[in-house]
Amino acid sequence: DMRPLPPAGEDHLSKRCPEEKTCIYVGGLDGGYGVGMLLEALERLNAGDGTYRLILVCREKEWEAFQSPYKEAPWLEVHHTSGEGLKPLYARAAVSVIPVSPTPYTHLAVNVKLFDYLSYGLPVVVTNARAISAIVRENGIGIVVPYDAKAMAEALQSVMDCPEKRKELEEHCAKSLQNGNLWIHRVQQVTRELTEKA
Repeated sequence: DMRPLPPAGEDHLSKRCPEEKTCIYVGGLDGGYGVGMLLEALERLNAGDGTYRLILVCREKEWEAFQSPYKEAPWLEVHHTSGEGLKPLYARAAVSVIPVSPTPYTHLAVNVKLFDYLSYGLPVVVTNARAISAIVRENGIGIVVPYDAKAMAEALQSVMDCPEKRKELEEHCAKSLQNGNLWIHRVQQVTRELTEKA
């Protein structure tokens, strides 16, 4: 009897002070994380007179080894931090990103960063990997796009340029977090399901 038990978040909703046209990505750079595509999307956004920024948080050694023509882009802000160091960065962002490339693994896995983003009421733009995109769609907490730089750029722009849309997504994030996606809800789920089996 196997049942899903996704990660969960904590309530940091009151600690946000978002900067306009700023998005955040926290995670790995290699493999199927989609960072190359994400950087291309930001370059597209900033091709004209754009002022869109990406806060990218990753491990320092990974960044040193990472190859991209956009590593020195003026719109890119790179940090190597974790834990408490992430809090002020999450607080500054207007929207978050999970740009994973769809693979058999990412179709099944739920990225723990989704719930970190949710903890701060951050709308999320995700690629169409099945498990994570299903959560985003079901809860109305963001936008699901194909794994494509143009589609990613358009989705990010649609949230960052429209305060009304962003506010609506933020409200859905807060509701989703408080009504079933806090760690206490996961404890209750485990207790309930183990009791059912007893």
